[in-house]
Amino acid sequence: GKRSLNIGRLRPNILLYGKPYQDDKEILETTKHDLRICPELVLIVSTKLEIPRAWSIAANFCHAARSIGRASFWISKEELVLSIKALYDYVLIGDCDKVVPLDISKLSN
Repeated sequence: GKRSLNIGRLRPNILLYGKPYQDDKEILETTKHDLRICPELVLIVSTKLEIPRAWSIAANFCHAARSIGRASFWISKEELVLSIKALYDYVLIGDCDKVVPLDISKLSN
């Protein structure tokens, strides 16, 4: 039999800046839910994560994936700053439209 697939609920169109957001409570609850089911793969694409709350959420997802032996990827044209490079298992530098079609399942630690 096939194992069940848990699908996260975090929406990609959420903006997290330093000021209150009307859906803060919903974002927090959704993030907690998604972290409880532990993501099997985390993809952070084309962002510097300069917003502290966004960085914190990304870090929590990367740690959760790593805790169950899964991977996290950062994909962008720009190099990561050294202080957050350790969050990711794989850092892919290049045009996101050209890098993403890689068969990620063939990459190994």
